[in-house]
Amino acid sequence: MEHRLSELLQSNCAIEEEDIAHILDVCSESTEELDRLNSQILQLQLSLQSVTIKRDELQTKLGVYRAALSPLRRCPTEILQQIFTWTLPPFPVLSFDEGPLLLGRVCSRWRSISVGTPELWSAVHVTIPEALHTYQGFNRKCKELRHCLSTWLGRASMLPLHISVFSRNENSYQEDVSQVALTLQVLVPLCQRWKYLSLQVPASCLSVFSELQGIDVPLLESAIIACSDSNHFVLESINYHPSFLETAPSLRRLNIGDAGPLFRPVVPWNQLRFLSLGHNDWNFGSRELAHILAECTELRECELLIPARTDLVRSLSNPICLPHLERLCLNTETTLMTEVLSQLCLPSLQRL
Repeated sequence: MEHRLSELLQSNCAIEEEDIAHILDVCSESTEELDRLNSQILQLQLSLQSVTIKRDELQTKLGVYRAALSPLRRCPTEILQQIFTWTLPPFPVLSFDEGPLLLGRVCSRWRSISVGTPELWSAVHVTIPEALHTYQGFNRKCKELRHCLSTWLGRASMLPLHISVFSRNENSYQEDVSQVALTLQVLVPLCQRWKYLSLQVPASCLSVFSELQGIDVPLLESAIIACSDSNHFVLESINYHPSFLETAPSLRRLNIGDAGPLFRPVVPWNQLRFLSLGHNDWNFGSRELAHILAECTELRECELLIPARTDLVRSLSNPICLPHLERLCLNTETTLMTEVLSQLCLPSLQRL
């Protein structure tokens, strides 16, 4: 019979009555067996689910107990503080996804330690957003940024501060410039603790510091001014030179990049150890540049971008002597570089 049914199932022949009855019996038996197997599968699934739940609970319990035995948990606060400082980049950003703010999200103890460690908050890099016409929350976002910056620097206690501020704005939109200026005003009350200051902001915003003098920045050792304004009509009526640089008693490193053709800071050149003048927009007069170099008698490192059109060499009546200069970087055409070097006396030069 089984052989006959097999042949029928593989053909298109008509099935007889006796075959139909036999097929129905097979289907009935198979259905009962299928129901039995499904019942067993369900029981096994329920059993597996129960065992899995118990396994997960045991793993969770075991993880808690193992965490309690973690050497890091028993680590003294002072050592954790040192480890935390090693995890930071030179200039942490205002983000919950990195830096001291991320450390504070691990657990309550880490948050308490990070908030109570001034060294974690003594350096910061701030990027000021741009005002887009379609972005309705710009002013609110800038206000939150200023609040976060103020809180951040407040946690640094009385430590010297390393601050970097960046804005892409080029004085094109007044709303942008106003928000940049408001952010810079957060820094003014802390000027006594500035040690490193990097500003890449609209040059007109430097007027925020117009009341500061050298005596107000006693710790300032390094300054970077790299700002450019496309709206020169605005600049012509504003004295935006940072006057505090003129008599900053501790200033040793100065980097002036894309500062615009009108930027002429007065600086204690004779106390600088590092000087970088690095953009064509400076548009220095040759005599002015020669005078600056002659004043920098304590330089150890110097980086200069000299436009090919300069007549610097003809402006030198006597060779310039930089007795302590160890590294010199000149960015100019080869012919002019040879002429410039011929007019410099560099007895301590090690790298060119």
